[in-house]
This record gives sequence, C-alpha cells and structure tokens, in this order.
Amino acid sequence: MEVENLSLGLAFMAGLVSFISPCVLPLVPAYIGYMGGRATTEAGKEERHQFGTFVHGVFFVLGFTFFFVGFGLLTAAASSFLETIGLDIETMLIRLGGAAVVFFGLYVMKAFDPLFRRALETTGRWNSEQKLLPPLILTLATAAILLAYFYWAFGAEGIQSIIWSLILFLLILALFRKPLNEATSLADFWNRAIVSLQVALATDTRRQLDFQKRKQGYVGSFGLGLVFSAGWTPCIGPVYAGVLTLATEAAADGGSLLPAGALLTAYSMGLGIPFLLTALAFNQSTSLMARLKRNMATIERVSGVLLLAIGVLILSGGLTDLSSQIAADGELGEFSFRLEECTAGVFDGRINAGSYPGCVSSGEEKLSDRYISSVKYAAQSDFVFAPAPADVEVGLEVGDRAPDFTLRTLDGEELALSDLRGQAVLVNFWATWCGPCRAEMPHFQEVYELEQRRGFTVLAVNLEESPEQVQGFVDELDLTFPVVLDRDGRVSTGEYRVNSYPTSYLVDGNGIITMVQRGPLSTQDLVDELARFEPEQTQTVARYVFPEAAVDAEVGLEVGDRAPDFTLRTLDGEELALSDLRGQAVLVNFWATWCGPCRAEMPHFQEVYELEQRRGFTVLAVNLEESPEQVQGFVDELDLTFPVVLDRNGRVSTGEYRVNSYPTSYLVDGNGIIQMVQRGPLTVDDLIAELEQFEPESVDPVAQAR
Repeated sequence: MEVENLSLGLAFMAGLVSFISPCVLPLVPAYIGYMGGRATTEAGKEERHQFGTFVHGVFFVLGFTFFFVGFGLLTAAASSFLETIGLDIETMLIRLGGAAVVFFGLYVMKAFDPLFRRALETTGRWNSEQKLLPPLILTLATAAILLAYFYWAFGAEGIQSIIWSLILFLLILALFRKPLNEATSLADFWNRAIVSLQVALATDTRRQLDFQKRKQGYVGSFGLGLVFSAGWTPCIGPVYAGVLTLATEAAADGGSLLPAGALLTAYSMGLGIPFLLTALAFNQSTSLMARLKRNMATIERVSGVLLLAIGVLILSGGLTDLSSQIAADGELGEFSFRLEECTAGVFDGRINAGSYPGCVSSGEEKLSDRYISSVKYAAQSDFVFAPAPADVEVGLEVGDRAPDFTLRTLDGEELALSDLRGQAVLVNFWATWCGPCRAEMPHFQEVYELEQRRGFTVLAVNLEESPEQVQGFVDELDLTFPVVLDRDGRVSTGEYRVNSYPTSYLVDGNGIITMVQRGPLSTQDLVDELARFEPEQTQTVARYVFPEAAVDAEVGLEVGDRAPDFTLRTLDGEELALSDLRGQAVLVNFWATWCGPCRAEMPHFQEVYELEQRRGFTVLAVNLEESPEQVQGFVDELDLTFPVVLDRNGRVSTGEYRVNSYPTSYLVDGNGIIQMVQRGPLTVDDLIAELEQFEPESVDPVAQAR
C-alpha cells in the first residue's frame, strides 16, 4: 500500500479487522483465561471495583501496544545498534516473558501456596537454629540457576550475554533491597525475601498480612500484554506494511518516526478493541460475576492452566504452530487479508463501496495484475546486473551481499542461494498460515513464468512447517519455483532475523540485495524492481487496438457517439486539442481543485497513466474556471504529469459537454468514439475494466519469442 494513503482512521480500522487473523487468534484463549482469573478475583472482593476487570484489559492492550509500536520503530531505526550491543529484544522478551507467564499461571492456580508455606517454615527454622550451610547452598544454587537462565535468555552468545545476565541479576537483587538491608543472616534474608515475593504477588497464604492497600496489579496486566505481543509472529497486511515502510524510510532519511509511531499506535488500538470488549463483558455481567464467585476455585485452576500452556508455547515458539493449525486450510488467513485490503481500498478510493462485498468475497482486482499484461509482449532480453563492489560486506540492507544459506527442497535435494548466482532471486520468507503470504504467492508464480527465461527466479523459504503441509500448499497453488524448508528457523529467524511474515529480499545476479520488503509485495512493485536489470534498449510493448469507428457516427455525449472536439490551453500556454490525441485512449476528466472526489481520484489516474502511457493511454484533465496559479499548485502537489488544460470560461465543460457535477469523465478511444461516461468519482477498478476492451488479441509470449 502507498504510504501517502495512510491515515490514523485507516490504521485503526485495519487493526480492528486484523483481529480475526490466524496470527492473532492464538492470543484469545489465554487472554480469556487471564481475564477470567482477574474477574474471579474481583468477584471475590467485598468491595468490588466497578470497572476493575476492564481496567486490567486496558493495561493488557497498552502492554502489547507498547511492544508493537516500540518494536516496529526499533526494527526500522535501531536494529543495527541493538545488534552491536548484543541485545535481541524479541528473543529476550520471549524467553524471559514466557517464563514469567508460566510463573503467573502457577500463581493463579495457587500452586505456590504450599511451597511458600514450606519455604517460610524451613527458612525460619534455619534462622532460629543459626544454620549457615543450607542457606548458603540455596543462595549459590539459586544464583547459578538464574544466571544460566538469563544467559540463555539473552541469546547465549559469549561475553555480551554474560554482561546482560549480570545486569539483570543485579536489577533483581535491587528489587529485594529491603530484605537485604534488614536481614541479620542469610537465612533471615531468604525468609524476608519470600514474604516480599508474597506481598508482590498479593497471595493470601499469610492471613496476618494486610492486603487491603495493595495495588491492583495493573503492572502485571501490562507486562502480560508485553510478553504476549513478543511471543506471536504478526502477519503483515497492506496497512501494517505501509506503516513499516514509512518508519524505515524515515529512519533512513534521518526523519521523524512520530508519524509512523502514531499509525502503529492507531493500528494496535484497533486490534485491542475486541480484547477490551471481552474484558468489559466480564466486568458488567452481574449474573456472570455471581457464577464466577460460586466457581472461583475451578476458574482459577482453568485460568492457570491456560496461562501455563500459553507460557510454554511462547517459550517454545509454539504460538506459530498454533497459528498454523488454526489456519490449516488457509481460508481464514486469506479472508482476514482480503478484509483488511478491501477496507483500505474503500478508504483510499481504489474501490467503491458497492463493490466492497464482492472484494471481501473474492479479492480486489489489482492494478498490479495489469502490469503483467503491460509487459507481457515486451522484448525478452536477458537481465543484466551491475558488477558488485569488491569490498561489499555480508548484511541485510540494500547494497549488502545477501547471507548465503543451504536448505533442502521438497524433493530432499540441497539448494543454496549461491547456486542461483547469475539470476535475480526473490528470496521470500513465508508460512502457510500467513494470509498475506498466500495472497502474494500466485502473483510471484505469474511473474516467475513470465520472466524465468530472462534470469529471474523465486526462492521461497518456508518457516518451520512439515514437508506435507508445504507440499499441499504448493500443489494447491500450482507453484513451480523452488521451495525450501527451514525446519528449525535457522535461516529465517537466525541469519535473516525475520520477525514478521511475509518478508522478501530481491538479490541480483551477483548476490547483492537490491530490495527489502516487509509485508506483501505487489506484482507492480516486483516488476518495477526487476526493471532495474533491463538492458539499455527501448522496450517494445503491445499498444492498444481500437475498433473501427462507424462511418455515420454522430457527434454527441453518449457511448458510441463521436466526442465533441475542443481546443484549450495547457499550463504552459500551448494550445491542445482533443483531436491532437487521436490514436490514443483518452480519459477526458472534468474537475476542479475545490472538488474533494476530484482530488481523491487524481493520484489513481496518475498511477494508471504511468503504467499504460506507452501502450497508448493518456488523461486530459479539463479544469473548470480556475486560475493557472491554483491549478499549477494542485498539479505540483500531486506530481501530475498528464496533460492539464484550462477551461477559463466554462465553454467546454458546461457548454459543449454540459457537465453539471464534478468529477465527470469520458473515455474516448483512438478513433474519437466515446466508450464510457462516468458521472462521479471513477475508481481504478472501473477504469482498468474499461481499458480491457482495447487489449490486442492474446499472444503467447513464449511462442512469440521463438
């Protein structure tokens, strides 16, 4: 999606509709379990907070919003810095946070109550008997276990992980500074530390403690949302991809990340609405609260088990597998992607509201699909690649040498990226459960079939799925390009640090990265990127073919009439007649700068013009009675390059063409015959559909090349 079309409202709506994505649904059972536990706690209080559970939901949403926004911006702006200091934020949060969720699940189940009682009795006895060796052994063993776990959590990568482990260990000691300061012995410290931990968890194992003034535990809900967001892999839809592109461009240019941050926040808040409604339902249902109160023990156990399970899934990376199971047939992923894409299309004017249901049902007709027909009959010279600099380093940015890797294909054969040297390679990281991945694959296949003989291929790297799952997907979509299996994630999440799907790298014939795309890659963008490898020659394309005009066609304003000819001046002061454009398909568009729908459709006209100009299409924009300065400012603002003429006295607009509402458009063929009349905004879909009638007869480009 074009970043200039992004808005806070669109980002919010995209987040809301993405709730049904298979990438999000694994969070729902654990969230319901957690909210059920919180609601049970509220139901058991004598003075229940009116919106207590809902507020916990708010903090949960704020938690995953904090990570979602922060990680998205960090990925764009500080990935190299974090790598330098040896800090992998996502891995750290998954490994530390997953353990925290397991711990919290055991706490909700009250599994710690007997352990705490026994620990207090034992440490109290050690203290009264002034024993030294048992508390010393406990201290050393606990320190060793924690440091080893922290070392693993920080990636287990030498001195940097050791340093971060020690820092975290010291921070935890600082949390127990009061027991450290007040303890008279090592055994006394452990006794006081266990009491402090109980107070922090707000358990009720020590009845003499006063918990009436304890905090509501909102920090815990925030932390749980933080951990959940780190533990799942987002599928990047068109809106989220546009936001990440905006953040990346801002970081590369040294610009502000605030616009991208605001859009990410709006997206996350939209995603959080269903979570908040669930919490509110728990909070406001009086009958539900009564049932919760009667079944408190059972609900606590069930909630604890759900949290325990989700913690294990976070630690093991199993949330991805759960997403895969939910989206086993791919239909849910594809539907959620279409829903977001079509909603975005309505917002930015690509599709009209009337075609929205059909779009959600079967997908949006792509402008990018037209690119295939545009280049279909082009000269078939092999791609040419610029020599790689001798000192280029291996990395993941444009201009770096792509890290080489070797994986097995579905046939069990080893295939290395370097084996494809001499070709332009689209390295695509994907999974069957990822809706956007499923949506873009058929387009990759189409470009592959078209450009394979010129030196282009796709290397699709699947993430941690079985050969059977992947083979079924390949057979379903009739994919013929190479597909390899990254069974342990070594290449995807390791060497290429992929944290969201799909992600694509375009690598030239010398192994140099020329494009990085996080999120779905359109056919048009891919073909545009491949154009950089064109040899220096004029590319031939099949021009539009127009039906012969009837000899007796009369001048008029209906379809089939000959369009009234007129002559007006351009912004450069030159005269331009409609008949001067004979031989081309001309979209005659009557518009004004004060017309909102006119402003909305102009960028789309420019897009189609750039795409189809060489085939015989142009736009003739007739402005109504405005000054050259007003019109020039508008043209400069939108970077319009098609002809714009000034109807200063309305002679053509309101006179010859009798236009009484704006915008109004006429599509005139190469013989001057009107083929379409549109009163009101014209969508890209409708314009493309009209241009289809001018396509030459289909010719097999392979046979033609022979």
